[in-house]
Amino acid sequence: MLSSDTDFLTLKLESTGGRPVIDYLLTRDSALSIVAISGGSKAKEIRLDLIKAFEQKQTGVLLNVD
Repeated sequence: MLSSDTDFLTLKLESTGGRPVIDYLLTRDSALSIVAISGGSKAKEIRLDLIKAFEQKQTGVLLNVD
């Protein structure tokens, strides 16, 4: 179960005419945990992409949006 203290941040945005928008920003560890337990058909590809992205960030290499 996710905890708002350690696993995600809540970001409340202004309304654009309807209900206020609430975004949930996952921590790195929470995002990796969710992907790790996912059994979807693209889960392995996403896991590898995330690992690569975090390695690039750690080494200071710019991330490619592609």
